[in-house]
Amino acid sequence: REDDSLFSRHFHSLSQTPPVVSKMLWVDKYRPKSLDKVIVHEDIAQNLKKLVTEQDCPHLLFYGPSGSGKKTLIMALLKQIYGASAEKVKVENRAWKVDAGSRTIDLELTTLSSTNHVELTPSDAGFQDRYIVQEIIKEMAKNRPIDTKGKKGYKVLVLNEVDKLSREAQHSLRRTMEKYSSSCRLILCCNSSSKVTEAIKSRCLNVRINAPSQEEIVKVLEFVAKKESLQLPHGFAVRIAEKSNRSLRRAILSLETCRVQNYPFTDNQVISPMDWEEYVAEISTDMLREQSPKSLFQVRGKVYELLVNCIPPEVLLKRLLHELLRKLDSELKLEVCHWAAYYEHRMRLGQKAIFHIEGCLWLSGISGSIAYNWSKPGMKTSVRIIHARLHAQALTLAALAGAAAVEYYDHKTGATDRYPKFLKPDNLTKD
Repeated sequence: REDDSLFSRHFHSLSQTPPVVSKMLWVDKYRPKSLDKVIVHEDIAQNLKKLVTEQDCPHLLFYGPSGSGKKTLIMALLKQIYGASAEKVKVENRAWKVDAGSRTIDLELTTLSSTNHVELTPSDAGFQDRYIVQEIIKEMAKNRPIDTKGKKGYKVLVLNEVDKLSREAQHSLRRTMEKYSSSCRLILCCNSSSKVTEAIKSRCLNVRINAPSQEEIVKVLEFVAKKESLQLPHGFAVRIAEKSNRSLRRAILSLETCRVQNYPFTDNQVISPMDWEEYVAEISTDMLREQSPKSLFQVRGKVYELLVNCIPPEVLLKRLLHELLRKLDSELKLEVCHWAAYYEHRMRLGQKAIFHIEGCLWLSGISGSIAYNWSKPGMKTSVRIIHARLHAQALTLAALAGAAAVEYYDHKTGATDRYPKFLKPDNLTKD
């Protein structure tokens, strides 16, 4: 889960206080196990309960922002269908040998499965995700549920992050879900339905899971505090809800962190930001302070460190944009948003996120700093932005030729003698 990886470094301080550490995080300990115990989205839970009472349940597509409760509803739905056996899951690394024409591809993926369902994230296989979709559904379709006590004659396949699947994988998913619909049901989960093809959406019952309101988050926090026998001031709960960005998972994790750091709670207690967010703020400051190959090399190392610590590249890029917008004038915000959207789209099409994050940082830093540091006093904002674009395009071409080409670029004179001929820009100015 996305927020779990973002929170892991920030939650490391719990290991220093053994007396208050539970074997389970509160976010897992107090997760509703059935549709009747759901606090948020009660209306959706009741509709799902009515749906599974029918003999023929359709394919389902759950979509909504991270931390809204999609996975909680899915697991409660599985328990409603299959009973307690849906909770008896095991984690295993599955391997497949796929015949891809003239060659055989070895694929390996981590799955979470019970006797009646299998859960996996096929996008983890990268551009080979279409083979995972084909093989796992075919394998499930060959075998009926082992649990004879179950009332349903089909298995359920839960696919996470469907919006990150390649177009080929989504087309393959559409074909296989039609072919094996008699013995297999699909529950798809994603953050954005706009990245899912219309062919898949038209074959599923779409269930929109909205982000919980602040009042609902406060209600859940007070429920957790009551279960833990804690005195939670209402004002402090409201502040946690405001800083959670309407993510219920993040709010509960923040409450548990504050419990470890300081208890009893107070209304004005400090809610520490996550370590990775502070690190991103440092990166944005470094890029606006100096635009040079040396600075870019240092920032690249910091971005690598965040990616290695399982910070999703999409989340990292959005957070970088947020920090840059806080530090730029309103005239340049549109320009920075343009580059962020441009590289977010390119990052989805490619496989190496670091290239696109670095390109966004470089061009955003150039747009934000060159436009004011290199322009003449009194120059209009529109002219400054034009100058920033010209220099940014030149430096981007240099980056394509490698770090050496960037290092030899003279920022003051705009010299291009060391550029490869096929990358030599024509739009450089000396300003």
